[in-house]
Amino acid sequence: MVLCQIKIDSTNSLTLPERKYHFCGLSGRYKARVIGITWVDNTSASDSRLITLRSDCFRIPYGSQQGVIFCNKAAPHLANPQGSFNFELEVVGNSIDLEFISSVPYTGGVQDAFSFCILSLDVQRIENENSFIAKDK
Repeated sequence: MVLCQIKIDSTNSLTLPERKYHFCGLSGRYKARVIGITWVDNTSASDSRLITLRSDCFRIPYGSQQGVIFCNKAAPHLANPQGSFNFELEVVGNSIDLEFISSVPYTGGVQDAFSFCILSLDVQRIENENSFIAKDK
């Protein structure tokens, strides 16, 4: 498998960016697994927020949710915030659309600012037309 890292920066106002495409250098279908999330924000020590990372490129077989959920304070300490299950990643044009949703919005204030995130994925190209997820059933 190959490591794919994507850096997502804050907006100029230190809030979460809106959904947009981020360059990843991949194209095609991949078996993928989140191996790490580096989340850097400036909030108080007791200010834990539930963060949902969504993408239309994620094909997650375990439920209807198309995202990864983690806690902003736990992200630097968790290798894989949702367990080590595999999902499909379908990329067109070398970019992945990513959107972050926070349980408490970041306002950009002194103790309420988002800085950046680095999403680390372990990916392996799917060579044939059959989905590896369908084969597991």
